[in-house]
Amino acid sequence: MPQLAGLPRYVQNLDTYRVIGENIKMLRSEVPITQLEFARYIGIGNESLSRIEAGKNRSEYALVKAIAEVFGTTSDVLATRDSYRYLRESQEVLERVRLLFNVFV
Repeated sequence: MPQLAGLPRYVQNLDTYRVIGENIKMLRSEVPITQLEFARYIGIGNESLSRIEAGKNRSEYALVKAIAEVFGTTSDVLATRDSYRYLRESQEVLERVRLLFNVFV
């Protein structure tokens, strides 16, 4: 995960989880699918996904990696500020996820 120079490691980790959560929420909204649909797909509870998206849950690496794979990317990209903008511009990524969830826009 990216390191933010000059900040204590604890703050870096909190900021990283907040960024991951924001990116997941924005990508999920672009598909569009609900928190409940996405949570069920990745095998967690709706409340857990809500906490992840709010940056309040320190997710295990395996879960972040699994979520990244759904969006056809890596955990490092999810941990990069505003990476959802790059990913949402890729219609291929959005179409792939829409097909997984049978969403037709």
